[in-house]
Amino acid sequence: MLPGFFKFIYQLFLSAPQPPQSRPVYWNEIFPTVGLVTVLSALAMMVIFYYVINHWLPIAFFRKAWHWAFFMIISAVIGFAYAVSYAHGKEVEGDYVYNFATVNALYGALFFLIFSFLLRRWSRGASTTPVRF
Repeated sequence: MLPGFFKFIYQLFLSAPQPPQSRPVYWNEIFPTVGLVTVLSALAMMVIFYYVINHWLPIAFFRKAWHWAFFMIISAVIGFAYAVSYAHGKEVEGDYVYNFATVNALYGALFFLIFSFLLRRWSRGASTTPVRF
């Protein structure tokens, strides 16, 4: 189930992996592993922002929307870097690696956004960051 889900979400924006002989490696190893790490790192960044910094260590000045955007960018950078390093570790090459890493960075930011809106309400210091509604 996990390989199929990540194969689906990555191929919404990407074509089939190139060269064709690398497709099983992407579909069975790279997509599920990188996708799971991206989801978990976005969740970890959300927990750090809302619950470590703004709940247990209520730093009053660190709850602005641009602080939140900074953490979202960090989540995207982690997703990009991990995708590139993991794909190179599996010895796949080409421009597809960087296209995949870019899409993974976008998913890192998207997962951070989703987790933020789902779980921010229990934060003491930043429950209305980035927007109030």
